[in-house]
Amino acid sequence: MEIYDVAVIGAGAAGTIAAIKASKRNKTILIDRNHKVGKKIYATGNGKCNYTNKNISLNNYHGQNVQFANFSLNKFNNIKTVEFFKKSGVLSKDIDNRIYPVTEESATIVETLEFLLAENDVELLLGYKIHDIELENEIFTISSNHKQVKSKKLIIATGGKSSPNHGSDGSIFDVIKKLGHSITPLKPALVQLETDNKFSKEVKGIRIKGSITIQHKKKEIAKDTGEIMFTDYGLSGIPVMQVSHFTHEYLEKNEKVFASIDFFHEINQVELDKMLLNRKNELKNRKIKDFLKGLVHSKLINMVLVKSGIKNHNSPSEKLSEKDIMSLSKNLKNLTFFITGTKSWKNSQVTFGGVNTLEVDEKTMESKIIKNLYFAGEVIDISGDCGGYNLQWAWSSGYIAGKSTWK
Repeated sequence: MEIYDVAVIGAGAAGTIAAIKASKRNKTILIDRNHKVGKKIYATGNGKCNYTNKNISLNNYHGQNVQFANFSLNKFNNIKTVEFFKKSGVLSKDIDNRIYPVTEESATIVETLEFLLAENDVELLLGYKIHDIELENEIFTISSNHKQVKSKKLIIATGGKSSPNHGSDGSIFDVIKKLGHSITPLKPALVQLETDNKFSKEVKGIRIKGSITIQHKKKEIAKDTGEIMFTDYGLSGIPVMQVSHFTHEYLEKNEKVFASIDFFHEINQVELDKMLLNRKNELKNRKIKDFLKGLVHSKLINMVLVKSGIKNHNSPSEKLSEKDIMSLSKNLKNLTFFITGTKSWKNSQVTFGGVNTLEVDEKTMESKIIKNLYFAGEVIDISGDCGGYNLQWAWSSGYIAGKSTWK
């Protein structure tokens, strides 16, 4: 049986770049359970693939030891990522600091990776679901139910547990634990929030530009701004997903945690108070149910009025007391819902948790427990925000892991 110099498990972003780099000096095979390279990349950026971001910092990353990511992110940074793809024919464009291929097609990135794999003679083994990995006499044996692959060095870049329809169902973690590594708790991140909103069916599908704040015992835990969507289960949209992972520690302890929506994040509370008081004088004959029309989406008005404790919606607006106006203003700046949970792994974009970074060399991505075993990408306990940060971590860590096999 042929023994490869390097086997890479996972043909996503981290695995493909690792295989390309490793193949410069090694006979390399790339293995994936999917029948196509880069399946998850196709879904990135709504199919447009924002493959990195102009502004990368550790503030955009999460994990029990975020500092671990610093070396890779600096060694193979966003500028080098753009240069890497440019050298292979991909021109880039900057949209609000998110870097896309000029074609705005995920296929551009995936096909470029496929070209590079072929040009570097990387052997592909697709549709291969791994059941076990064993190490004997310094040779890794990777097994499925019908075939074995042997290799001197191994890079695991399978992704986490998120988006199982793209292939990363988390089954590799049991294999990694069997090899002797520990796994930090796995949680769905960049995921939608479920709330107790009794108006959810009434407001389903409505989008607003606003801010969402996660609160615990009236303390601000996390905040983000952008397009927020009301759904039949709660809340969605990039800002919601950005803050979602901050809810897990409270939900797991059955402690109450809340999501607060600010419809008018560009002005302060005093300015909104004044605006609504002036509006009452100008629209005093308009019915209360129509008082907010022109300020708030019409399908959201009833929810805001009821949560503000305002009744008699058919009465003229002049009947609104100053207390009513202040209550309305408060809720438009701080409309609060009790968070009951998050959507499932199926809906999440990235995994929070993974291979314990204390057991991996940050400068080589090599295991500190098993020689010639490397990790890259989402399988490690590092996750990023929306906006190209997770792909940059994949490129950075995958590049380092691949190059480290040269020694």
